[in-house]
Amino acid sequence: MLSQASPRCIERERQALLSFQQGVIDHYNRLSSGTTIREDCCAWYGITCDNRTNRVITLDLNPFSHGDAWYSIGGDIDSSLVELRNLKHLDLSFNDFTRIPKYIGSLTKVTYLNLARNNGMSGSIPSQIGNLTGLRWLDLCNNFLVKEPPWKSVPNIGAFSYDLEELFLDGNSFEGPLPESYKVVANNQLNGSSRDSVGHLHSVEILDVSLNSFTGAVSELHLEKLSELKTLDLSLSPLTSNFSSNWVPPFQLNTMALSSCKFGPQFPNWLRNQFNLFYLDTSDNVISQPIPNWFCNVSSKLQYLYLSFNYINGMMPNFPLTSTFDREVDLSCNQIHGLIPPSLSNATEPNLSNNVFTKLEHFLWLRFLDVGDNKLNGQAPKWTGESL
Repeated sequence: MLSQASPRCIERERQALLSFQQGVIDHYNRLSSGTTIREDCCAWYGITCDNRTNRVITLDLNPFSHGDAWYSIGGDIDSSLVELRNLKHLDLSFNDFTRIPKYIGSLTKVTYLNLARNNGMSGSIPSQIGNLTGLRWLDLCNNFLVKEPPWKSVPNIGAFSYDLEELFLDGNSFEGPLPESYKVVANNQLNGSSRDSVGHLHSVEILDVSLNSFTGAVSELHLEKLSELKTLDLSLSPLTSNFSSNWVPPFQLNTMALSSCKFGPQFPNWLRNQFNLFYLDTSDNVISQPIPNWFCNVSSKLQYLYLSFNYINGMMPNFPLTSTFDREVDLSCNQIHGLIPPSLSNATEPNLSNNVFTKLEHFLWLRFLDVGDNKLNGQAPKWTGESL
């Protein structure tokens, strides 16, 4: 039922939204269907207005937010949005928009900006995005953005990096090294010798730069200011490790994803100080040492442990696993030998294949078990038939 109350929305903002809609490719009329029967733009698809001022504060056109997963829109992001001067939340993700417009820097009250997964969004990040000094969330993942990550293309990225809490840049085509402590080089040349500390991402809780072409070594200089960090994802980038053996991070991670990097031949020693890990993936990292004894300090809360496709050798230490329901462990394609320790008995989906294990322990909660290509002797124990 439609409300009979007078329209709440500001006329200037209503006209701006109509202009935006006219510039959008909307084959399924997601946006225009409501405008013909509702004069109040505060009641339109994806719009939220402030109850007190009636200003538009949210534009959310992510189709998944509205149960329209297969009905994307696209085209250019029209400059009429600059009239939404109180806009705080802008979500155009999972659509087909083409580029990040330069005028994006005029939306200075935006704290949440999500342009992720736009099928066809390409080009570079405009420098004007650095004007968004109130940003808390920035998601540009899984687009076709090229070459220059924001700390190189945005001269004043430090202005908003102080309050940024979640940053997603994964799945693009950025190149070059990660900047030390996320300092931006003064002359915008990452290989220059003069550096200015114009900002640290010290409030970031989620840092995801996976699936890019970043090169070079990651060290404590990149992470030492990220005291609020909870999730670190550098996976599927050819990065190496250069941490001091005695470095103690200022953060406690919940999730650490380093798959298909080159952090070997040793486990990062600073891992020994991470006590809240829920998810750890160091698979395919050219690690060639035994699992260290201090790993028992790390594993007590782990539900997902992936160490596959390394050269890990020696016998496994007896480290504890959480007793929660899902406990996936993948140690496949290594050179671990000897007995499977009792601590793995809590694993629900252990993949121990392609190692040199010689004896099975009793797994209590199995849903899946792969012990192929080991050195197991004798008959399969009776509990395998009971548990699987």
